[in-house]
Amino acid sequence: MALSEAVKEVLWVKGFINDLHTGLYFDNVPICVDNESAVKLSKNPEFYQRSKHIDICHYFLREHVRDGDITVTWISGKANLADMLTKALDPTKFNAICSTLGVSHYADSVHPELGSRGAVG
Repeated sequence: MALSEAVKEVLWVKGFINDLHTGLYFDNVPICVDNESAVKLSKNPEFYQRSKHIDICHYFLREHVRDGDITVTWISGKANLADMLTKALDPTKFNAICSTLGVSHYADSVHPELGSRGAVG
């Protein structure tokens, strides 16, 4: 399950940054997910018959939610900025995410004379 893999990565990066002793310390890391079932399974210890095959990774996930290492929250698919890294997007959505993240188009900054020709779409 993608959420448990994300949690593994978050915990590793969190531990790495905390071990650097730079003055930055991460206690509770929020993880935003656009899958409502994953959010429910991460918070609810009930056994779900249909989720038997993913039970082990949910124990891992629930343990870290319970211990306060992470917080799993739902985010709508339209507001999920990670889509830029995981899905093929139409140019409109790609440009909207770039704008939200404050990412400019490389061609626009290097060759301003190109204008909008250097932009995606």
